[in-house]
Amino acid sequence: MTPEQQTTLIKLREVLGEASANGTCDVLGCEWSNPTTVNDFCDAVADACAAYAGAAETPVPEILHKGSLMLFKELKGEKDVCVGYLMDFNDKGIFEPTVGKIDVTPEEAQIHNKCLTEALLKGLDESCKVGQGGDFYIGKNEKTGEYQVTAWTGEVVSIDVVVKPKTGKSRRTVMFARGKKTFRGFVDPALNDNMDELGTVVFHFERVA
Repeated sequence: MTPEQQTTLIKLREVLGEASANGTCDVLGCEWSNPTTVNDFCDAVADACAAYAGAAETPVPEILHKGSLMLFKELKGEKDVCVGYLMDFNDKGIFEPTVGKIDVTPEEAQIHNKCLTEALLKGLDESCKVGQGGDFYIGKNEKTGEYQVTAWTGEVVSIDVVVKPKTGKSRRTVMFARGKKTFRGFVDPALNDNMDELGTVVFHFERVA
């Protein structure tokens, strides 16, 4: 698989709570053979998403503000909850991690994802306090070979990055700075050994200074 396919694969695994490289989803308990293409994997994940959404019997709420940053109207008793990142599985439809398949166009999904990243970065810059954080991705820049932190959509969050070597089975520590803020995160131990091979892996971070 190409680095781009590996990056897509690990992002898709995260959506289903995948924390290992053995092709078993720990949310649904389903298994699939190791795919040779991203399309094969996308098909498997889309089917799993549909099965999960159906099993959960989660009604899809009304979607507000199509064509910009979309919101779910009164999702689970909360008012105007932001729609998560959307994934386009071509003929199988577009899926959102919380409710499954939703009725939006690929263009609307693309615009929403871009707006969501912009909103997350604005919040990071303007209102993120010590102890608050979220999830980003760590990987190496293809041209420089240096580590960088990126958003789900690929935008570079920081190139001021230090990745500490793992010790045994411990988590790798990721330190990065943006503006005058410093953040620290950890790579899941299950991804330590394959971190560079996969190209980009998700990690949770918090502001520390």
